[in-house]
Amino acid sequence: MKNTLAIFFTVLTIFTIIFIDSSFSFSKSKYQEIVDNFSMCIEDQQKEFLEKLGVKGYFTIFEKELLDNNKEMKIDINKYFDILGSLSILNDYSLEYFYCFFSMSGRPIIYAKKNNRNEYDSETACAIWSSLVGSWDESDPDYAEILQKRFIRYVKTDGTPMGFFQLAVLYLMGDSFLLADHENYSKLTIICDKQTLTRIVSEYIPKQLKADALKINPEPIINLKEENATIEIYSFSKYVGILKKTFTIRKSFPHAVLDLKTEVILDLPNKVKI
Repeated sequence: MKNTLAIFFTVLTIFTIIFIDSSFSFSKSKYQEIVDNFSMCIEDQQKEFLEKLGVKGYFTIFEKELLDNNKEMKIDINKYFDILGSLSILNDYSLEYFYCFFSMSGRPIIYAKKNNRNEYDSETACAIWSSLVGSWDESDPDYAEILQKRFIRYVKTDGTPMGFFQLAVLYLMGDSFLLADHENYSKLTIICDKQTLTRIVSEYIPKQLKADALKINPEPIINLKEENATIEIYSFSKYVGILKKTFTIRKSFPHAVLDLKTEVILDLPNKVKI
């Protein structure tokens, strides 16, 4: 009887250890949960929009006429704040976007609109935006991106580490809808935990690089200093590899991205040249 009980408790202990270990191995971090919910919000809204527009499959530059003829149709990007609960838009403002088509691509440009003002005309706004940002595209792409995303100055955090993390996520992902053709090269998958990293490595990383990739600790690092916040976020691009983006953001409102550095942590071989 004693031997039977001893065996029973030994087996029970082993199963308990396995269960606990599995739970920890497959648990999603709070940061990854925010990112995944935000990604789903963007994808769901885009899918609904394209169905109403009558577009089947991918959105391309050939949909320009459709978009021009349905200017009253918009994706409500203010729903972002339902997911990014540590952020809010400045009173009397809302997030809007105009759409820019280029020779081989197209993308939305987000801006903060005062509620009693008219929306920007896309063609006029695109011309102004291109003259502002275009000269920086080759020489300093990170700075060009900062110019492009000045709407961040109208978004407030709650002052917590999670708030500044969400601000960086909004910056990276907020305009990742309706990307046409070559603009899809800029799309990133944010990685915040080992579970997501393991999935990315399994699907996209070549065999000879898998071991090195799995050594990366992708948990975001958020440091709140006296005047600024620094946020390190890992992401993956099918066309580059695994990246680390380091933000320096002014802590006091209006927040501003003061600096952004992009470092390639794992470079994919035989990648598409953009």
